[in-house]
Amino acid sequence: MRLIRAEYSFDASRATFFFFSETRVDFRELVKDLAHKLKSRIEMRQVGVRDVARMIGGFGPCGRELCCSSFLKTFEPVSIRMAKKQEMVLNPAKISGVCGRLLCCLSYEFEMYDENKKDLAAMREIALKDKRAEEELRIVEARNAEDESRAAEDKRRQEDRKQQDQRREKQREGGQRGGARPEKKKDQQQEKKAQQPKPEQPRERRQPKPEKQQPRPEQPGERQPPKPEKQHPRPEQPIEQQPPQEQAQKSEQPQQDAEAAARKKKRKFWRRKKKGPQQGENKPPQGTA
Repeated sequence: MRLIRAEYSFDASRATFFFFSETRVDFRELVKDLAHKLKSRIEMRQVGVRDVARMIGGFGPCGRELCCSSFLKTFEPVSIRMAKKQEMVLNPAKISGVCGRLLCCLSYEFEMYDENKKDLAAMREIALKDKRAEEELRIVEARNAEDESRAAEDKRRQEDRKQQDQRREKQREGGQRGGARPEKKKDQQQEKKAQQPKPEQPRERRQPKPEKQQPRPEQPGERQPPKPEKQHPRPEQPIEQQPPQEQAQKSEQPQQDAEAAARKKKRKFWRRKKKGPQQGENKPPQGTA
């Protein structure tokens, strides 16, 4: 129990005591003692924290005298919702007064803030809608730009493919006019070489083996011929492999020689035929002497 203030009536018939206590206090014995000593009517009043600050007085965090001790007559209820509505910092040291409760000045501008918030909410919704519309428009423009770039890239690729196809067609036409392609010429030459028959190499002529002659029976008076000397086989010389062109020329040479000999025989035959009747005319007929 903390005594705050005491008041006397003008005729001293009544004394009023103001005290503060957080709990309920039984002060009946105290009232009897005070009435016996002061010989007047005693009245005890318990007050709250805000009433204590109004009675004592002081200065608030704004630097001015406390509102409750200067001009406030009644205390209006103050809640934390008011501080939130006004977007104040929710720090107890900054939104609390000398009494330890929320500042009374929070209720002064709450109605104005509430009205403005409604208008601001509508304005905020409009601003949010505009912002969303701008974002959607920006996204649509970005998508359109991406689609255009993709379409341009696809078109460029198609043009490149067409140009490549035209070049290939021109190369094919040029190859058909001028013959096979230069790339395939080598392959064709190799195929021709593989198809050409290889010239047969002249085989070695094997000498026939001498047949064994059976010995004749010796006749009297006949001389026996001298026995043939044994001929030692000559070492076979290694056959020089000639290039295919020289071998082909050598294989064709005997044919050419045979054709030349046949021509010579024909010439001789015709020459003899021409000379025959002339020599017969000069000869005298047979049977005349």
